[in-house]
Amino acid sequence: MHLGPLPIALLLTLALSLAHADGLNQTFESATTNRSLASTFNNNCSQQIEDKSNPLCLDPKPPRDPSVHSYTISDPDNLWMRPFSFHLTVPRTLTAATWGKIQIANIRTTLPLILRQLGVDPTQVAALVSEGLPLVVAANDAIHSRRSIFSPPSNFVRREPTSNIRSWIRRVGTSIARPVRERVQDLECFVFSAVMIPAYTSSALVMSVLHPATDGEETTADQDFFINALYGISHDGAVRVHYSARIPNDIAAVTYGNKIYTDAHRSSKLARRPLLRDRFFQQSTKLLLHELAHVMQFRAFNHSIPASGWAYLKGYCNAGYSYFHNPYEIEAYEKQEQVNELLEDRIGTQFMDLWKTNFWATTLGLPIRRQYIRSPIRPGQFALPFQNGRVTLDCKPSGECAGTAEVGEVDGSGGERGATSTE
Repeated sequence: MHLGPLPIALLLTLALSLAHADGLNQTFESATTNRSLASTFNNNCSQQIEDKSNPLCLDPKPPRDPSVHSYTISDPDNLWMRPFSFHLTVPRTLTAATWGKIQIANIRTTLPLILRQLGVDPTQVAALVSEGLPLVVAANDAIHSRRSIFSPPSNFVRREPTSNIRSWIRRVGTSIARPVRERVQDLECFVFSAVMIPAYTSSALVMSVLHPATDGEETTADQDFFINALYGISHDGAVRVHYSARIPNDIAAVTYGNKIYTDAHRSSKLARRPLLRDRFFQQSTKLLLHELAHVMQFRAFNHSIPASGWAYLKGYCNAGYSYFHNPYEIEAYEKQEQVNELLEDRIGTQFMDLWKTNFWATTLGLPIRRQYIRSPIRPGQFALPFQNGRVTLDCKPSGECAGTAEVGEVDGSGGERGATSTE
């Protein structure tokens, strides 16, 4: 079958990642998914190839300016068959003082393009952009607003300044073509994700430029003690932690892709003994475990920042525009609490103290369980399995414990036969 020059350009645009910010992973879709998207895109445009009013069939040419980054993303839920394309401009040198202006400029540029790709009546695009620009800026700011990462009240309902954008989103929904409205079930959150994803991705680009990849650090052995127990990974070279990061809106931390930006000082990456009293390390480690949950979420979406961002934005919308009720935040908060027994417990913290004091990292490796095991036949005896053995504590009623290490394979429970676990 012969393809004319325009469809070939479209296929190439969909198949390639056109630009990479420093350290920003832009592997948006697998090769199989890209081929499927290219086929779908071509089929949708095959009957409209001469329709100059349809921007979906006039995908812009790849930019050559290194400060311009091109993106193509499809709805992860496959409710909308056509991919969205947009360009973001972020200078290669940037200061924290100007990042807000860059964000507004990118939103102003991409918003009309996204509305047209949604099929909004062309005669209404200009008015909707004029009204929606400040609302999208405010919503992006709300998503990245100041919030505490520790212990939100279980009944806390975060009030976001998004009431105005909800009515605007509904007006956009009534302005788009009927075929789109009929295909998409959750129209409000679909439109919200679509109009917000350029702003979300622009934030990732800005942070990447503000914090060069060389500034990021790998996790330490002290941090890996808990990371491996929770996630089963350690010394993951792709994960980079940027300490004392310049984060907008004074938030504690934010994660885009494999990059974690935190306002914590780099001294927080090492634990002091006794761990039970090192609140600084305990809190910063909880923060790290929380952000690592977002890294795992990103990886679940083919290592795509736009795709994982789309899902996050949709979760935020479905939760009533609530940060704490977003399912992706709920998961992260749950994760950060799951190693409390090793990180904060009077008995559990002694496993790390002994591990550091005796330099057992080289022989035992790292823990493979989130909680220690209580012996059913020896009161006061506790065990924790490691990659290459286990540590056993024999504790007096006073809480003073003596520990021994056993190198070698352990059984499935990590302890003696019949042992019980709190997991």
